[in-house]
Amino acid sequence: RTAPTENEGFEFAWIADIGLEGREDGLAVATHRVLKTLGSWHVNLVLLGGDYAYYDHDQRFGSLNNHIDKFFESILPFASNTVVMPTYGNHEVDPILGESMDAWKSRFSVPRGSASGTHYAFTVGKVRFVSILTGSSHHLLPMTKRSFVWLENELKDSTSNPDIKWVIP
Repeated sequence: RTAPTENEGFEFAWIADIGLEGREDGLAVATHRVLKTLGSWHVNLVLLGGDYAYYDHDQRFGSLNNHIDKFFESILPFASNTVVMPTYGNHEVDPILGESMDAWKSRFSVPRGSASGTHYAFTVGKVRFVSILTGSSHHLLPMTKRSFVWLENELKDSTSNPDIKWVIP
């Protein structure tokens, strides 16, 4: 699908904390229904809010890469028909939780953003979306000064651009 022009409306959805269906702890019992429903909406864009596979709690498919493959198979109901943009959560980036951000980043194509590669922005129509990985929870480092400078410049440029009506972080 092509992106809407700046004068066309569009629909997007945001989902997070998906998990892989069939987890022994039962915490992903609605995953299939949510993904199927999202696939029926035919939105122009899906924003992923992080914590996709919970590899630290669910290792039934063996390696992390196998789990990432299963995650992508699970989102096919919508990912085959729309643009999918990630924001990573602590489960994708925290090595203590057994995952690797590099393993996830190699599967997504995102615009160039901050030097760390964990933050980026893109425009659809008159909306500027800003993806940032924040927080110092668990064992994640807080945003660097360089990342804050990138974010500050991004927000200043976006909010002063007359072609941008909305900025959504």
